[in-house]
Amino acid sequence: MQPNDNQTEEMMAKIKEKMATYFDSLEEFYHYLNLSEHLHFPFIATEYLDRHKEKIQIISLGISQTYSQKEFYFSNQENKKELFFYDLRRFDTDYPLFFRSDIWQDFDDHPEIFIPLITLIKKTKPNHCSFDISYNFSSSPSHSEERHSLINQILLFRPTGENLKKKEKIKLSINNDDGLLQWKQNFEQAKNIFYDLQGGSKFVFSKCISSPVPDNTSIIPCWLQEISLNWKKPIQDSFHHSFLIILSHQSAFYSKTPEKLFSIHDEKLNLEALAGTTSHSNDIEIDNILKEKLLANPKERAEHQVVINYFKESFKDEEIVQDDTCILPLKDIQHLYTPLSLFLKNPSLIDIHSFLNKLHPSPAICGEPKDNAFRIIREYENHDRGFYAGAITFGLWNFELPKQSWVIALVAIRLQLFVSNIYYLFAGAGVMPDSSVEMEWLEINKKLESFRSVEFS
Repeated sequence: MQPNDNQTEEMMAKIKEKMATYFDSLEEFYHYLNLSEHLHFPFIATEYLDRHKEKIQIISLGISQTYSQKEFYFSNQENKKELFFYDLRRFDTDYPLFFRSDIWQDFDDHPEIFIPLITLIKKTKPNHCSFDISYNFSSSPSHSEERHSLINQILLFRPTGENLKKKEKIKLSINNDDGLLQWKQNFEQAKNIFYDLQGGSKFVFSKCISSPVPDNTSIIPCWLQEISLNWKKPIQDSFHHSFLIILSHQSAFYSKTPEKLFSIHDEKLNLEALAGTTSHSNDIEIDNILKEKLLANPKERAEHQVVINYFKESFKDEEIVQDDTCILPLKDIQHLYTPLSLFLKNPSLIDIHSFLNKLHPSPAICGEPKDNAFRIIREYENHDRGFYAGAITFGLWNFELPKQSWVIALVAIRLQLFVSNIYYLFAGAGVMPDSSVEMEWLEINKKLESFRSVEFS
């Protein structure tokens, strides 16, 4: 006898009752599904921070449906569904196919917009925690038994801690000065040409370094463990958003990013200008001096203003509210940070993908004007950025009551990629007319420093 929709609803309610278990034991949950042969890829774990007000943590499994941008709205408007979705975009969606690197092939082949089989959602506010679940299993009888088996397997999960492998901390053979001479030459050429072009105000130049991973080891369980530990931290001790997508045991990327492109909630579009960087010190007096210098630094303020102006120009016909510029402290560095917002006049007509097309990539990770920055990046960076500095968008969209929808678009900077036993790191720095190659090289290496000592299992 095939399980019916009522049985599925009852089982989902039971999963919701024990939801905390999956978030508290993320690494073990992943291994459990793998051993039970119920691990559906992609396996996604992400965390969004609403700046010390709320944490949203998400676990998603598998793919139920895929869409093009137009199909997402047209195929769901009549059904009035509520769907949890992902939209994963490259940094440069027009990057020529014949120049694309093989390291990104699995992700390039992956659907851009998709609905997971099942998504578990945890929202944490000070003194309050809530859980939600979204699923979109096929109603086809041929898939009913598979659906029932997956749900049942999730319900049977009981964490023990016994099957977790011991981690070994390894200093990777990554030399931040590798390729320094070539990078400096490319930087100077790129800078000279960009500012010879008319109207150039800023571009971002990045760096990729890599290292082999020891045989018979994997970094993925360590990422899962790190995320799980971060999820348990209080909101005030959390520094960044995070996004991990696992396509296979040998293909995954993990971004620990402070940057949100936009969010939509309560009929409001929230934007964040994040550009301008300095170091962070554990000495309070020294750190206060660093903050004051960053706020007063003409080069960093000019770089930051380019991003603010870009957002204002993108919505020049709307009334945008701009908050004061302040400092966003992270664990190792700190940034200039300016929130902006505007109210959406007709939420029922919101097209998330039009916002993405309009805003991504912003000058914070590309440049202004955008076309000139793309040209320079394509020609003088010696690597394919792929999904580094790409847009990672997700949310729960209610086609019947759009006002109840929420959407978040993160920017995948500070990115780590694991493909075929090679570990890649990506980071970049904003280049202004008065930028020096030495200072930008130093800034990039500060961003990469926290990734150099990595645990494997």
